[in-house]
Amino acid sequence: MTAEPGNLTGLNSFKYSGLAGKMVLGLDSKKVGKKESIVLTTRSKRKGRQQRPGTVLVTTGIKKGSKKGPEQLKKIIATTYNRPEMLAMALTKYSKIKKSFKKKVALQSASGRSLLRVQINGKTARTQGLSGAGSKPWMQLVAARKKGHAVVACALCASHAQTNLRMSAHDPSKHKQM
Repeated sequence: MTAEPGNLTGLNSFKYSGLAGKMVLGLDSKKVGKKESIVLTTRSKRKGRQQRPGTVLVTTGIKKGSKKGPEQLKKIIATTYNRPEMLAMALTKYSKIKKSFKKKVALQSASGRSLLRVQINGKTARTQGLSGAGSKPWMQLVAARKKGHAVVACALCASHAQTNLRMSAHDPSKHKQM
């Protein structure tokens, strides 16, 4: 594996090298403060930049929208590169980078217990308590909506279950005493 700029796959090969080849294409994530963005690295075609190693690589921001980002990649790769397999690899890496932006954030409740909240598309899920007989403090749940079904996580052990699973099947003996 290699981490050179302009290497789309990370493989140590002349075919994908960002240093040896003339057709450089790299896709990376860039973080400035809290903002994360996707950056496309290409090689400049200007002769003045070719002679200076520090300016030979050009970075371009790629949109993170589900339609605009892939369209922007298709347009750049179709006009610049004559290798159609690069488009498929770039779209795969784009989706992996975009998926890596979704994060799980551990928060603390007012009572000091740690809660698990899930962020999907920048929106934090709401905390939900379990009502009914047998409701215990360790049964605080957090639900996140994703593709029409709710994914539920126990706040203390972070074990995942579907919403139709009864909490009686959940094993409270795995919890550490607080």
